[in-house]
Amino acid sequence: MMLTASLQRKLAPSAVVLQVSCQRFVLGLSRKALNAVFRRKSGLARDCKKSGVEDDPARTTFLPKGPEGRKPFAVGLAPRTTLPRHDFPVRSASGKAAGRLNGDEIRVDSKPVGKPTGKVLSPHSRLMRGLVAAYGFVAALSVALTGCSGSAEPDLIRVQLNWYPESEHGGLYQAQASDIYKEAGLNVEIQPGGRATPIGPELEIGRSQFAIANADDVVLFREQGLDVVAVMAAMQNHPRCLLARADSGVASFEDLAGKTLQRQAGRAFVEFIRSKGFLEDVQEVPYHGSIASMIGDPNIVIQAYSCAEPLLAKQQGVDVNVLMVSDLGFNPYSSVLVTSGAMIREQPEVVQQFVSATRQGWRDYLADGDAGNKAILAANEEGMTAEALDFGAQQMRTLAMPDEASSESIGMMTDDRWQKLFEQLTELNLVDAEKVDVADCYTLEFLK
Repeated sequence: MMLTASLQRKLAPSAVVLQVSCQRFVLGLSRKALNAVFRRKSGLARDCKKSGVEDDPARTTFLPKGPEGRKPFAVGLAPRTTLPRHDFPVRSASGKAAGRLNGDEIRVDSKPVGKPTGKVLSPHSRLMRGLVAAYGFVAALSVALTGCSGSAEPDLIRVQLNWYPESEHGGLYQAQASDIYKEAGLNVEIQPGGRATPIGPELEIGRSQFAIANADDVVLFREQGLDVVAVMAAMQNHPRCLLARADSGVASFEDLAGKTLQRQAGRAFVEFIRSKGFLEDVQEVPYHGSIASMIGDPNIVIQAYSCAEPLLAKQQGVDVNVLMVSDLGFNPYSSVLVTSGAMIREQPEVVQQFVSATRQGWRDYLADGDAGNKAILAANEEGMTAEALDFGAQQMRTLAMPDEASSESIGMMTDDRWQKLFEQLTELNLVDAEKVDVADCYTLEFLK
């Protein structure tokens, strides 16, 4: 029986909801199955049982990890229960699939109840890569079976951020707030990120059409088998730095010996600093996303961004020394706009429109970012202030246009910069040159 056009319009919203629900159901089942494999292979279930800790599968999350770490899985257990060993998989210096984090304990209500015994799984291990690939396959299959791309509006362009909205995303919000996207005929939705944003998988399954990442993350996504491609880079110089109190005695990387460094394990910049010999006598502990420990203890140094944390410390009355990682020679592009290879092949005209509009958004933001900052503040009221955004925007200008470059250069990339980054990552044993072709990591096609 044929439906009238009127009835079809009335049923369309319900059909979309049903399709999305079916997709989420299939993805939920796949996550549960893959969780079971992960928990068994990693020793997580065994450690919980041995230590008398509740292992609640319903609170265990399979999550392909985003740019703020190479860990493809985030594990959540019962409240106030931590298994740091399983929370922080690392890759050993030799490139093997397992490593150990010294001093880790299983704690319940802040009381140690045992030592972990399971393996610390590398994101580059066959198991981890297999599980990520399996999830991507099931997700893609669920889209095909339900006839749903994950988007209620076919023409809607979703942009996934790699962190909570900040000045590093200013160009996007400026383009949105000042109708640059709208005037280009683009219907854009910006999705805030967080600590565990799965940038690669979001693009792979088509739930997002674009995203923001760091250049080194793009290469590592390719290593994981994800078809992620960089199309423009807003920041020519990376804001990554180490932050130390001015009274700590740490004025350079050579002064780190004897200090405690809060950092994200496995991050490329950490391994680069290690390769230079600056972490030999440094105690390394997890970074928790706050400057509080450094404020309270001059012996603690933290990873940071030069466009954010220095101001936060100043607001608390603490003078700091900023050690830029780029000064050591590791300087990947930052605030990189990425998309999927499929998007480039199937909708190159949309990619071109979005890149051009985003570049204009960045030019306008760096000239006068008031509109963009207001939009960011509205999207991140609890985690951001007007003063912090103004400070960040000022820092962005020198990062995006170093050496007095013109605004027309914003977003540009070069083959040489990508080749140098690729060589650095291979030397650090973070990327297998036999598996990844640097030419696949980026394209200059849309910057002409």
